[in-house]
Amino acid sequence: MGFNASDTFSAFEESTYNATINSGILTLDFHQGQYAKVLLTENVTGINILNAPEAGTVGNMTVELTQDATGSSTFAGAFLTDSGAGVGVSAAANSLSLIALLTTDGGATYLGMSAGKAYAQ
Repeated sequence: MGFNASDTFSAFEESTYNATINSGILTLDFHQGQYAKVLLTENVTGINILNAPEAGTVGNMTVELTQDATGSSTFAGAFLTDSGAGVGVSAAANSLSLIALLTTDGGATYLGMSAGKAYAQ
């Protein structure tokens, strides 16, 4: 079954889940959903992304990063960014930052974009 130019979406939803950080490694999993919520309780020094869609299809995921009450946790992601500048997260306690990830090659490479930071709660 293919998608035709005349087809329209009547509804679209993404599943959310709580992703975990273990020893600085953030694990994201496409099988759990396309919207990952992360409580930053420690610095993120690496990312492990599981179950990316197969090459030739688009896989996208939004990652919501919320600093804990202490704040100041850092985020380092291994993906391509605009001008190689990386994506930053707000360091303020309880602040929220969003990152959008995209892959078209089965997860061999990811494009990462900041979708905003320092959202107030």
